[in-house]
Amino acid sequence: MKFIKISEGGIEPPDGDRHNSYAWSMDVLPMADGDYLYVGCNRDFIYPLIRSLNFTDEEIEEIFEGDIPVPVPLEPPCYLDPNGPPIPDWRGRLFRCKDHDPDSWELAYISPVVDHPIGCPVPRYTGYRAIRAFTDAEGETALYVATTNLPAFPCHILKFGQDYAPGDEPEVVGEFPNVSSIRSLVVHDGKLYAAAFGGADGQIWASDNPGLGNWTLVAQSSDFPLPGVPSGYPRRITAMVSFNGYLYVFIGVSNLPPGIHPAFPDGVRGGFWVYKSANPGIGNWTEVMRYGAGDSWNEGVSDAKVFGDHVYVGTAISVVQHSTRLRTLEGDPKFTQYLLYLLQNWKGGDVLRFDSDDNWELVIGDPYRNTRFDERVGNFGAGFGNPCNVYLWWMEVHQDKLYVGTFDCCVFLKYVKNILGERCPDEIREIISNIELPECARLLMGADLWVTGDGECWNTVTLNGFGNMYNYGVRALAATEKDLFVGTANPFYGAEVWWKARPEGEATDAVGETKDVYYTNEVVYATGSGFAPNSLVDIYVTNDEHWYDGRPINSTIYVQKENVSADAEGNIVGEEIWTNPIPGEYDMVFDANRDGFYNASVDAVDHPDHPGFRVIEIAAVPTMTHLGIAILISLLSIVAVINIRIKRGQ
Repeated sequence: MKFIKISEGGIEPPDGDRHNSYAWSMDVLPMADGDYLYVGCNRDFIYPLIRSLNFTDEEIEEIFEGDIPVPVPLEPPCYLDPNGPPIPDWRGRLFRCKDHDPDSWELAYISPVVDHPIGCPVPRYTGYRAIRAFTDAEGETALYVATTNLPAFPCHILKFGQDYAPGDEPEVVGEFPNVSSIRSLVVHDGKLYAAAFGGADGQIWASDNPGLGNWTLVAQSSDFPLPGVPSGYPRRITAMVSFNGYLYVFIGVSNLPPGIHPAFPDGVRGGFWVYKSANPGIGNWTEVMRYGAGDSWNEGVSDAKVFGDHVYVGTAISVVQHSTRLRTLEGDPKFTQYLLYLLQNWKGGDVLRFDSDDNWELVIGDPYRNTRFDERVGNFGAGFGNPCNVYLWWMEVHQDKLYVGTFDCCVFLKYVKNILGERCPDEIREIISNIELPECARLLMGADLWVTGDGECWNTVTLNGFGNMYNYGVRALAATEKDLFVGTANPFYGAEVWWKARPEGEATDAVGETKDVYYTNEVVYATGSGFAPNSLVDIYVTNDEHWYDGRPINSTIYVQKENVSADAEGNIVGEEIWTNPIPGEYDMVFDANRDGFYNASVDAVDHPDHPGFRVIEIAAVPTMTHLGIAILISLLSIVAVINIRIKRGQ
């Protein structure tokens, strides 16, 4: 399986812009001249968190060794905080490219600048966290983009039609007050649902024709009582999924030990909660699961997708909330207590699944720390064996495979000594002073992408952010019937977009070198790439044909070799196919899904429009009688004698 990078870091053409931190959301909108991939970005995403730890820009530069960029200010400079930095250029960008062409990227939209209530110009939208192509009740297909913004402004949903061109103004078709971000857009029963949150509140809105702005509030925080979670304690709607006639809603709650927060002196037991409704509306929700499905450190659900007969759920630790609490405890003896509490409970994310009867199973995770499950059905522990995979961040189904991307925080180990430094208590400083990062850990820095065909046996696509340790997250995935796109989170050098290349295959020699012509006494071999890891492929040699998507492999078949194994990287190299081939012109078809049809997005052919290879008859060597051989030897002997005499006479 081969992925190709199709953008520069930070995406923005022509050379990228490292301030575009995350490919925060992605979807594909069919348009008249092709399919367009839209990517919504935020800006300098972790800078505010680091700055909130009371580091100056100069200290950020030193601590992160220049790897975290200091934001560029808006012009003219303006200050919300007289003692803080000028307002950065955090105008959210929306980019698009056509048909995975890396040369076609363009800036589709950039947030306007508006006046803040205190009179300072600020970005209206700081990013776009959710995007969904949706066909409304009238049959119109458009792209709906959900905004994130400063708390002073309501969230919007923007509509981009199929005739949209850069420079046009999208329609504002939804406005939701008292929330600062819309994290999830899903389609359920012909309606588009938007989950928004801000502070301790959460809302869900729905519309069957969002282009008209007719949104209905179908859920609010009171619909999800979360027994045992104190009133006013932060909870967020982090994901939704449509399954078996119900809309499922996932709500995240972080853990808090006793004695840390004065408003919640007894602490809070965390873990995600799940509610569902067949007819979403106020007061019409039923609890399905609580407390992280047996592990309260499954504090949230990053994403959920239907795959086969189940919904698969990826969990996460509330890293941002815990980091914020540590900041508030700086200089307090409780800092050490809280930090040790986190280290003792730290874990990677789990994958769970449930069926139409709401029967749950642990797929990826550690049964020893789970009170609900005695075993797992998958082949890895929490975080796919890596405790730094703290979010199983995004899921997508593509060509009968389920993909899961992670947020791997391992890259921050590079800076842990610099970050904590003199600011942490002596006992913590003594621990980190002895940390030496092994080279093998550096090789595994960067996000993971995993894939499964059955939901239980998982294989890797990448363990190191496609070779870039600064790609610490697979933040978004987008799939069509033919294509799969990966958007990374990279607050260091800018988000990247990768594309899953379609399989390739051809006739070769035994070591995989291209070969177009064979003699009848040679062996025809097959070599291919881009197949699913460790999958089986059927390979055919047929007459030369014109191959189009969906054509049955039913022409004259000279060779059919079934169950050819692709290796762990999706490659087939030098597979023996045909001995003693007969003269003619042929094609070689690689049937990756083994259904007897040529499917252009998953199969390969050498070649769709002309012969893949030719076989020619080896030239025959004339035969001679015994008498002929004797005469030939005599003639050669005479010639040799004459030559010798000539040389002696010279």
